Amino acid sequence: MENNLVDKKIKGITFAGRLGSGKSSTADALAEKLGYSRMSTGRLQRELSEKEGLSFKEYSEIQKTNPNFDYEVDQKLKDFIAENKDFVLDSRLAHIFEPRLFKVFLEVDTLVAAERMFADMQSNPERATEKVASVEELIENNAHRLVSEQQRYKNLYDIDNHMNPEDFDVVINTGDYFLEQVVELIYVAYQDWLAKE
Repeated sequence: MENNLVDKKIKGITFAGRLGSGKSSTADALAEKLGYSRMSTGRLQRELSEKEGLSFKEYSEIQKTNPNFDYEVDQKLKDFIAENKDFVLDSRLAHIFEPRLFKVFLEVDTLVAAERMFADMQSNPERATEKVASVEELIENNAHRLVSEQQRYKNLYDIDNHMNPEDFDVVINTGDYFLEQVVELIYVAYQDWLAKE
C-alpha cells in the first residue's frame, strides 16, 4: 500500500516533544477525533523491553551501547509510515525520517512533566516496569534520558538536535491548556495545513 499524498504531503500526524508533555494522550485523542489509526514508538519500546525480559530502565540503558534496539524500532516506524495513510503517531524521529507529515511539538515545564509522568506510572499498566521513588528522581532521570537520546541520535543518524521546535508545523505548551483544548488546536491547524497548496 502506498501513502496517500496530497501535494507532497502525507495525510498523517507525528508528535514529538518533551518527556511528560502529553504526546501519547494527545495523539490518542486526536486519532480518535479524526478516525485515524495510531502508532506509538514509546509503547513499541515497552513491548520490546518486555519481550526481552527487561524493565524499561534496563532497556534504555542497553540502548546506550547497543544500536540494534534503536534500529529495530526505527525500521518498524519507517515501515508503518510507508505502508499506511491517515494515521497519528508519536515518535522522537518521525518528523526527520518523513518531513512530509504534519509535525507537532509539545512543550511543557520540567516539574509539570515529572509530576504527570509520576502519576501515570502509579496508575498506567503499560508503565508497570518504570519505577521511581519520587518526582525529583524522575526529573533527574528525564534529564539523563534526554542527553542519552541526543548522543545516540547523533551517533546513529548524525542528528544534532531532534527536538528543535523550528522543525515543526505547530508548537504548543500543554501546560497552558486542557487536553481537549490542545487536541482542538492541533485539529484546526491540521485541517488548515491539509487545505494549503
